[in-house]
Amino acid sequence: MQQDGAAIPWHQDSMYWPLEPLEVVSFWLALDNATLDNGGMRMVNFTGLPKIRGNNLPVVQDEEDASQTLSQYIPDEYIPEEAIVQHSLLTGQASFHDAYIPHSSPSYHSTSRGCAWIVRYIPRHSRLVPGKR
Repeated sequence: MQQDGAAIPWHQDSMYWPLEPLEVVSFWLALDNATLDNGGMRMVNFTGLPKIRGNNLPVVQDEEDASQTLSQYIPDEYIPEEAIVQHSLLTGQASFHDAYIPHSSPSYHSTSRGCAWIVRYIPRHSRLVPGKR
């Protein structure tokens, strides 16, 4: 059966979490094979873009564009092509990423399902900060 998935634009999870200190790790477990053909993630690691460690990149706020999966996204100009790593995972494989790691997924039209289980680890000493965004 044909599966259609919307693109997830470049973003950092850290933009969405009003936590102090912001110490969050995401665990991404592939329940199906994850490739670019069915929604696998692209990431930029700290080595490829060291200035992101502990920092958010500039974002565009686009609440009017209903085609965007996220209303805040990082423009492509801030993501160096040579720093992009494609995460292709087989069923049962997993990856971890820090809240400041930029990541995205392209739109796809595939006969292969792409499903993942995502868990966030936030340590007990991190606190929600009301009004912080």
